[in-house]
Amino acid sequence: MAPKYRLLYFDVRGLGESIRFLFAHLKIDYEDVRFPHDGGMSAEWKKLKPKQPFGKVPVLEVDGEAIAEARAIGRYIAREYGLAGKNNLEAAKCDMIVSALRDFNENRWKVIMEQDPAKKEELKKVLLDDEVPRYCEGLMKQMKNSQYLVGDSLTWADITVANTLYEFRNDFPEVCKQEKYKSLNEHVDRIHNLPGIKDWMAKRPKTQF
Repeated sequence: MAPKYRLLYFDVRGLGESIRFLFAHLKIDYEDVRFPHDGGMSAEWKKLKPKQPFGKVPVLEVDGEAIAEARAIGRYIAREYGLAGKNNLEAAKCDMIVSALRDFNENRWKVIMEQDPAKKEELKKVLLDDEVPRYCEGLMKQMKNSQYLVGDSLTWADITVANTLYEFRNDFPEVCKQEKYKSLNEHVDRIHNLPGIKDWMAKRPKTQF
């Protein structure tokens, strides 16, 4: 009997969306529990927060057992359903890529959330002039012998990258859609066109981010 999955997260894409992508691709039923994105003030979230492993979301409940942290959840799903690579080395490379993307994405959020205009421009310049080339070129090197980031088959690294770069392309299209990143953008589009993910992206709730 398949486990009962319950994903707890705010009503945004954010850290929960790569998990939703995985479930969509695998065509796995789960309960998508969303709290208002109101700074953690909703009564429902206040009630559930003390019960979570570290008082944060996303959290995936598996038959009532809680797993916190987006990467841990993604890794668990990938291992359960054959998306974690074919051996320990490939599994480690998946972890490497997903961890790097987390750092990359956090720097994007620093730009988005910065309120001081001068500081915002400073952070944006570093992100677009230094970090986007470094991370995008690093990802393309991983695909030099394959259409996939790890080995010769789809992994959760491919799906996580496709979700993260979707957000970057929305926020900074003038940089991320440059011709020199053509192969990476084609990879993102290929993942987005996988049937389950394509269907999810067409019907998912419209949120600010």
